[in-house]
Amino acid sequence: MSVALLAAFSLSPVRPMLDRTVLAVELSGCAALLFDGTCERPDDGELRVWFAGPPPTSVRVDGVEANVKATAVGSGTRVAVDVRTATSLEIETRSGAASVRLAPSSTPDWAREAARARARGDQETARALATPRLQDPSAAIRARAKGMVARVELASGHVAEAVRLLRESSSEGRSAGRLSEAVDDALALSFALSQRAGDLTAASRELQQLEPWAEPYAEGRARVPYYRALVASALGDVRAAVQLLREARERAGRLGLSRLGWSVRNEWALSLERAGRRSEALAELSDLAATADPAITACDRANALLNVGFATLAQSQEAPGPCRPRVAEAEAAIPWLRASLDLTEKQCRDAHRAAMAHVLLGDAALSAGRPRDAERELADVDLREASSTLRRDALDLEARIALAAGDGTGARSKYERLVALARATGHLDDERRALEGVGQALELQRRPVEAVEAFAAAEALLGPASVLVPIGEAASFQGTRETASRARVELLLRSGRVAEALSVARAARAQVLTSLASVDGVAALSPADRARWALAIKRYRSERRGLDAAGKRDWELATSELREVQHARTEALGRLRASLDSALAALPRSSTPSRAPLSGPDETALFAMTGRSELLLFVSEGDALRAARLPLDARTTPTDVARALARAGAPELDRAAAVRIVTSADLSCVDIHAEPVSSGAPLGLSARVTYGMDLGEEARAPREGRALVISDTRDDLPLARDEGKMIAAHMQGRMPVVHLGGKGAAATAVLDELGRATVFHYAGHARQVDDELVLPLAFTGQLTTSDILALPVSPERVILSACEAGRVRPNGLAVGLGLVQAFLEKGAREVLAPTSPVQDRVALKLAEALAAQTGPLDLGAALAHLGTQPGNDWAVYRIWRR
Repeated sequence: MSVALLAAFSLSPVRPMLDRTVLAVELSGCAALLFDGTCERPDDGELRVWFAGPPPTSVRVDGVEANVKATAVGSGTRVAVDVRTATSLEIETRSGAASVRLAPSSTPDWAREAARARARGDQETARALATPRLQDPSAAIRARAKGMVARVELASGHVAEAVRLLRESSSEGRSAGRLSEAVDDALALSFALSQRAGDLTAASRELQQLEPWAEPYAEGRARVPYYRALVASALGDVRAAVQLLREARERAGRLGLSRLGWSVRNEWALSLERAGRRSEALAELSDLAATADPAITACDRANALLNVGFATLAQSQEAPGPCRPRVAEAEAAIPWLRASLDLTEKQCRDAHRAAMAHVLLGDAALSAGRPRDAERELADVDLREASSTLRRDALDLEARIALAAGDGTGARSKYERLVALARATGHLDDERRALEGVGQALELQRRPVEAVEAFAAAEALLGPASVLVPIGEAASFQGTRETASRARVELLLRSGRVAEALSVARAARAQVLTSLASVDGVAALSPADRARWALAIKRYRSERRGLDAAGKRDWELATSELREVQHARTEALGRLRASLDSALAALPRSSTPSRAPLSGPDETALFAMTGRSELLLFVSEGDALRAARLPLDARTTPTDVARALARAGAPELDRAAAVRIVTSADLSCVDIHAEPVSSGAPLGLSARVTYGMDLGEEARAPREGRALVISDTRDDLPLARDEGKMIAAHMQGRMPVVHLGGKGAAATAVLDELGRATVFHYAGHARQVDDELVLPLAFTGQLTTSDILALPVSPERVILSACEAGRVRPNGLAVGLGLVQAFLEKGAREVLAPTSPVQDRVALKLAEALAAQTGPLDLGAALAHLGTQPGNDWAVYRIWRR
């Protein structure tokens, strides 16, 4: 919202007789903004003013008409005005007028020099310039000095002192009438609390208290959503963070705040990367790295270049599959990493960044099949003052070089050291990855039984570590988290242990779903549970910092000594684990994996997954179980896979009356039901086919039947409107029906009814928002997966008559579950939805098939009826079961 600086500026009409509305303006560029509305003139003389509507009819500086550059930004106009010697600025538009008082900058020379020193990394000079002013009799000067020293303390790791000084500087700035400086210090305080102290509740409270009195300060108001996004991200609320960053980006662009805009875009890109949306992250980071804006420093660009290289490398290392083609090669990361290293060495020296670039260059070389080049890059890494994370990455690269060279013994030794280091400080995800490496080394040593045990130990950590996924401290990309299970399943199959291999595969799939549900679960928390979650995360981060501090010198110890250290830290490690358990308890309870046989009575079941280099299929029929291993390479298409699986599933599929299909997410685009069986008919029309989540059935009290029908929520889909009327009329007489359409389908009404319905039918169009599919509701409302997970219980049967509503992201579902999965997670028994675009007339035909039924609701029969009619693309639909 554009906030008029009414009270602050005491705005009045420009001309005494002018009968116009006071114009709401937003200023940026003031050296300082005072509570009385005075704008201290910018050092470079350029003041930027944004207001809603078309360009101004007049801009006067000290009463003289000025030539200004007007730029259309969003729903308004931004003008840049030279005010270097002015005392007043007056703006007129066709709809209103405003005036702004101007004054010389009061920033003292020592403060300017201290700011320049901080910008070039000279913290001690900044401290030396500010410290003598800490006891100055002027509140304004004391506030400046304390704000500067606080930032130096924060950079030096003295968080408590920084927090104390920022509280004082913000308070004294307010009492001195320095609005902008008080707001900036309050924002810095929220950053210190959330990003350094780990006190997310306190950080949120500071931002909430800040917003009302920061209203007149447009630049501060633009920064607030950015800092709120940092808190949301730290809490694990990925979707809220992305929405807030979008808001901050819009406000920064409106005011021409290039530095804030760059920071927002950088955080946006990193959030996308953490969420597994690497293509989008790469596009954003690449653009940032190419920025020529003088406000963006060489250090900023060096970081951006490094991030582009990292994201490109990570993307190249994702295992390609039929639903996820390879989009990058490791070689593509090297120019970015070289550019970052070059900039670091020439313009912005940073030993940590340089060492990280060398490690990543080594990783890229190894991935490209050049282990000798990888070794040379490692030789250039200076680890004398390196962080534990950088040391870990360097040792991990050494271990992978040993694996590539066939040195199982050397690789195992290095991975076992990484396991010991991780256990000594309680880094569960580091331990998991290292155990996977141990398993790979044991495979190389031809010790398959021990390799299976190592992979099993790695898998056992997925559950406890799942709570770390939403807060960014564990791998979110699904394929990364399935490495151990894929290896274990392959090894078990090679030894003929088919039933055990299937059990491992099913458990691993359930664990991935739990991790994905935890991502959405944070957004679905009630206020009370969110407070519990925030407290648990605060305790976790406090224990995490303590253990990391205690483990700083662990790298100097022998592996055998690390086991003794781990024992000595038993109490601290126990507290860390307890905080994780508390955090997990605050999240919505996830469904349990099914313990029943894969196939039910009179049913054939297929369980398909990708292995490390092959396609794995389990076929279950009654008490019989068999497995097939099929070739798979980067050129295999979804149709190839569907055909191969259908053929491998014969003869069981040829004689089946009911088929249940469960696949890994990276096979989600494979339409096995569309493939023909021996009769020539598609499987989906020769048998009743459902796709399963493989979740256990939960006991629930019987509920009285109640239907909720939502249709044409934006009043722009007449066929969806007709569909809703048809379904609602059909349900009448069978059970109570609530039909909400158009403006009546507001979010509050829909959510209230959805929690009570046993049947839910949505007719409309699904939309993609920030890579998440949502169901639009009235006005600007939408039904999200988080809304569904927040329900007490899902309707038992759900029909989503909306394009792609059943789509699943094949690249890891990193930002959480899809709509269908969320309904099933909350207890739905059956969900019918299309996985790709569907014509409105086909959707209406399916609705007609449902409405023609005289008995109980039968989704399978309706879909089969649709398939008998020529010209209807029935195969875009699927039915899912728990």
